[in-house]
Amino acid sequence: MIVDALIAANQVYHFEEKIRDPEAYVDLTDNVLTNIENSRNPELKDSQKILKRVRCRDLYRFVASKLITDKDVIRKYVCHFSSLNLNR
Repeated sequence: MIVDALIAANQVYHFEEKIRDPEAYVDLTDNVLTNIENSRNPELKDSQKILKRVRCRDLYRFVASKLITDKDVIRKYVCHFSSLNLNR
């Protein structure tokens, strides 16, 4: 969800440009999320809505799925998880 919030804020912050410019990159601190939340810029409304959901723990219910078809990979994970003692 944080990625979605940053993508929504990209039109204002232009992250793809800043990551290529060292002087601009150092300004991207952990405060960027707080800055988005506190901004009065109407272009950041979608990003703010997402961040509010994160703060309220209204998280996405389903993130992703992956179908594993390689039998060797399946065997590896089955062996790994079956060797764990999960009944502690």
